[in-house]
Amino acid sequence: MFGRIFAVAALVAMLAVVPAEAVGAQQACPEPAVGLTNGSFEEPHHDSRHAVVAEGDVPGWDTTASDGTIEMWGPDNAPINRGLEVPAVEGTQFVELNSNEPSTLYQDVVATPGQAMLWQVHHRARNSTDGFDEDTMRVAIGPPGNVVVQTPSGQSDPDIVDGEDEWGSRFGRYTVPAGQTVIRFAFGAVDTSTGDPSIGNFLDQIEFGTPACLTLTKTSSGGPLNVGDEIRYEITARNDGNSRALDTVLTDPIPAATSFVPGSLRIDGLPVTDQPGDDAGEVDPRQVTARLGAGASATAGGALTSTATATVSYAVRVVEYLPSVDNQATVDYVEGVGATNERAVSPVVTDLVIAPEPTPTPPDPTNPAPQASGPTLAATGPSIMAPAAVALALLLTGALLLVHRTRFRSRAKQPGRFGGR
Repeated sequence: MFGRIFAVAALVAMLAVVPAEAVGAQQACPEPAVGLTNGSFEEPHHDSRHAVVAEGDVPGWDTTASDGTIEMWGPDNAPINRGLEVPAVEGTQFVELNSNEPSTLYQDVVATPGQAMLWQVHHRARNSTDGFDEDTMRVAIGPPGNVVVQTPSGQSDPDIVDGEDEWGSRFGRYTVPAGQTVIRFAFGAVDTSTGDPSIGNFLDQIEFGTPACLTLTKTSSGGPLNVGDEIRYEITARNDGNSRALDTVLTDPIPAATSFVPGSLRIDGLPVTDQPGDDAGEVDPRQVTARLGAGASATAGGALTSTATATVSYAVRVVEYLPSVDNQATVDYVEGVGATNERAVSPVVTDLVIAPEPTPTPPDPTNPAPQASGPTLAATGPSIMAPAAVALALLLTGALLLVHRTRFRSRAKQPGRFGGR
C-alpha cells in the first residue's frame, strides 16, 4: 500500500516540472470583417488600354446602365486620353464611372446593424478638352433602394471634384442602420468638363468596410525554467479588419532578469541583424523592434492587408532568479483609410522559474563547529526533520508495530506454542 502511495506521489512531482508552452490568448476584433470585392478593378485582366466589359465579367461590381457594361482602362492609355498617360493608383487597371450612358456603379455588401464602416475613393478627371479639366462625382451609401449621398470627411458638401493631373483621395465614415444587413456602396457622376456625364470620372482603389484591426498572439517555449535556460518568444500579428494597417511596427521589451540572445531575431522566419539601419529589425539593450508587412524597411513599417499576418521571434536567457518572467508585445500602426494612429497589445505571457538551490556556507576553519558528546542523535535548531519526514517516520513505525503484533498473535495460536491448542 505504501509503495503505491509513494509511486503516485513521485509521478505527480515529475508532472509538475514538465515544460509546457506558455500561450497568450488572442484579442478578438469586435466585429467580423466586411469589405468590397475587386476594389482596385484588377479583374478581369485585359491587355488592351481600354475595354468595355459586361458587368457579369467584373467580380463584385454592378451597374444601372441599360446595356450592363463597365468601362475599364489599362496602361499605355495616353493615345485615347488626349496624350496624357494616367497610371493606376493600385495595380494596372481602373474604371471610368459611366460607360455609354449616365449610370450608377455599385456593390452590395453583407453587414451587421450598428457596424462601424470606413470608405475611401480615388478619383481623377479624364483629359477631355484643351483646357484644364475637372470632373465631379458623389458617393451614396445605404440599403438598396434607399442610398444616401455622403459628405467626405473634411468637406462641407458631398461633391468630389478632381482635376486631370493627379488622383484625389476622399474618405468618410458610415454606421450600418438598425435592422439593415445589406448595404449598397454606389458612385454617381455629377458633372464633367465636357458637360457629358457619360464621359469622365476615373475611379480606382475603392474601399468600403470595417477598419483595420490587428490581433496579436504570443507564445513562449514554456517552463518551469532554471537560471541559464533560454526562452524563445513568437509573436504573430494578423489584420482581422478590412482596410490596410500601414507603418506597422512591433516593439517588445526584454523582460527583467533576462538578456537577449544575440542573432536570434527573426521576421517571418528570416534572420535579421541586431543592429539598426540595415534591415527591418533591431535590438537595443532592452527592446526588440521589428517593422512588419509589405514594403517594410530599416526606417518604416509596411502594410498588412486584410487577413495578412507577420511573425516575429527571438530568444532571451534567464540570467538571474525571479519567480516568473513576464512579457508583452505592442504593435503600432496607422489605419489605412482614416489615417488614425492605432495600437494592438498582446496578452502577457508568463514563464515560471525554479528557485536555485541555496549555496552551502563553507565551514570557518577559525571557528570549528562544536562536536556532539555521547551517543545521542540530537541536533541544535528549531527542528530536526521536516514535518513531512516526521509524518512518514510515524507511519512507518506504526506499520511495523502492526505487522509485529499480527505475527505474534498468529504464533501464539499455533499448537505447542506457549501451551496454545
